[in-house]
Amino acid sequence: MLKEAYSRSESRDYVNGTNSGTQTGPYRQSYQHDPFGNLTQRDNRFWSQTDTFSASYTNHRRQGFSYDAAGNLLGDADLVYAYDATGRNVSIFNGAANNRTILVEHDGDGSVVKRSEIQQTLTGLTYYIRSSVLEGKVITEVNQFICL
Repeated sequence: MLKEAYSRSESRDYVNGTNSGTQTGPYRQSYQHDPFGNLTQRDNRFWSQTDTFSASYTNHRRQGFSYDAAGNLLGDADLVYAYDATGRNVSIFNGAANNRTILVEHDGDGSVVKRSEIQQTLTGLTYYIRSSVLEGKVITEVNQFICL
């Protein structure tokens, strides 16, 4: 797992085992993980701005988030998720920022064939056209916007 990320002379100092004593690079990030690989802390410096992220987990589930019995994420600080019977994500709702809903429809093979974005009076639809010759890869997207 990545533990440290540096730029400019700080990265050279790290590789060479030296220390110039000054913060010359635009960024430095430090990461900490629990024994299961979950990110528990990140300290970030981007030029003169600093930021720290921290999280704790129980049974690979982040504290403060909600999950269903299958372990699928149902909600975090900003979004609400829904799943179909096979465990595929079918909708995401963001009520905190802009009341935006994203709906996804799958075909029998589990590939996304339609994506709808609904926000107040505008709905955007995207259909994915796939090629059977190219093993189901998307060859084009067809978009449509509907004002409600």
